[in-house]
Amino acid sequence: MGFLFQDYGIFPHLSVRGNLEILNPPQEAVAKLLRQFGLQSIENQRAGQISGGQKQRLALARIMTRRNRALLLDEPFSALDYALKEQIKFELMTELNHLKLPYIMVSHSNVELYEFTDELIVLDRGRMILEGPTEAIFHRPEKLKVAKLLGVENLIPADSNLGQKIPLRGDYFGIYERDIKLGPGQIQWEVEIKERIKNPFSFDYLTVCGLRFKSAKELMSGDRVLIHVEKDKIHPLTDD
Repeated sequence: MGFLFQDYGIFPHLSVRGNLEILNPPQEAVAKLLRQFGLQSIENQRAGQISGGQKQRLALARIMTRRNRALLLDEPFSALDYALKEQIKFELMTELNHLKLPYIMVSHSNVELYEFTDELIVLDRGRMILEGPTEAIFHRPEKLKVAKLLGVENLIPADSNLGQKIPLRGDYFGIYERDIKLGPGQIQWEVEIKERIKNPFSFDYLTVCGLRFKSAKELMSGDRVLIHVEKDKIHPLTDD
């Protein structure tokens, strides 16, 4: 099994090339990996002297120097900036699709888990609390702890004023902020805008009652508006 360590696990006294040559792969394979992961310009530098992002790329490249029956990826993009992360994610996904190997990814990033995995196991303090198809869990988290880990923005207690308007059974109700819309609908509330949440790409709002939602319309603090959510976008959650 190829293992990508969270702390890189590289040999700092060896050069970048030396780290890739540690298991004596063909030189053409080493050259390809140096080029693929953008390491050609630093191939003769000691691995202990390169940046965190470069170490991450080196660690990713090194697990590709041997034939593996499976891969374990422990937070594979944690040290990369946004632009480099997107590039390396694309390269790794391409390589994984080419290798057709099973792999396990450990991550705290919802986006990475959604993009890379077909099956998901959610752990809380070392205990498995939910497993199943990744897409199904994101769309139906079932448990309050899972919804929190997945970043569901609105978690409404069933016995609250907001929750009592929802004709479903559960201890809590989870609603993604993207699913709350302005105007009347199946389940609706009249709310007061408390503040706009800073976001350069959209208007995100927090209401006095605690709901978060997105809108294409610019609103001001103190505005009273009608918002709604469709029933099938509400996720009943158990608190266990």
